Order: sequence, then C-alpha cells, then structure tokens
Amino acid sequence: FYILKILTTVTLKDYFSGFGKSFFFAIFISITSCYFGLNVKNGTKEVGIATTKAVVVSSILVLVGDFFLSKLFWIFERIS
Repeated sequence: FYILKILTTVTLKDYFSGFGKSFFFAIFISITSCYFGLNVKNGTKEVGIATTKAVVVSSILVLVGDFFLSKLFWIFERIS
C-alpha cells in the first residue's frame, strides 16, 4: 500500500527539485569548507576553529538556501 501511494503521488518534478537542491547544497558546503580550510594560518589549533566555523556557516547556508530554492522550485512548478 505504501509503495503504491508513493508511485501515484510523487511526480518527476519532486525528484528534480530534490536532486537540484542537493546539488546546490553540495556546492554551498564544499565552497565554504574549502574557504575556511585553506585560510588556516596558525597550526592545528586553528584547524579546529576553522572546522567549527565552516560547519556553522554551511548549516546556515543550507537552511537559507533551502528556503529560497524551495520558493524557486515552487514558482517554476506553478508556471509549468
């Protein structure tokens, strides 16, 4: 029953929005992590601080990006 309900409810647009958002999340996380990681200056203590900053900034970017990407995909869904 569950599988049948999923197959009748979920559309191809749902898959595209999920894959599209995860692609942007990967970009947000990788660019942020590279930025903070490559700007470490003073040894191993700074690595831990940079890692924490990268995780915090990445989390915020994912949350804000999810909001705007959901709105964007919703607008495109309404147009088509």
